[in-house]
Amino acid sequence: ENLNRGYGLGFSVQIDEKGQKIASHGGSVAGYTAHMAFDPDARIGVVLLRNYGRGVTNLGTAAQGLVTQLRDGIR
Repeated sequence: ENLNRGYGLGFSVQIDEKGQKIASHGGSVAGYTAHMAFDPDARIGVVLLRNYGRGVTNLGTAAQGLVTQLRDGIR
């Protein structure tokens, strides 16, 4: 059991090594891919959209990384 990760209301919620939350959700349909991630405490979020379903970049990893960079950059 991993107590640093949960799932609720359609969002994956992760707690990073600093104890900060990132909530996210993604999906795809008919060649389109989307992923959003946000830090509810810092009130920062990103949405990534791609009109190609088989891109090399993992949008979930990219979105969470961007939220972390934005959050750490403004604190």
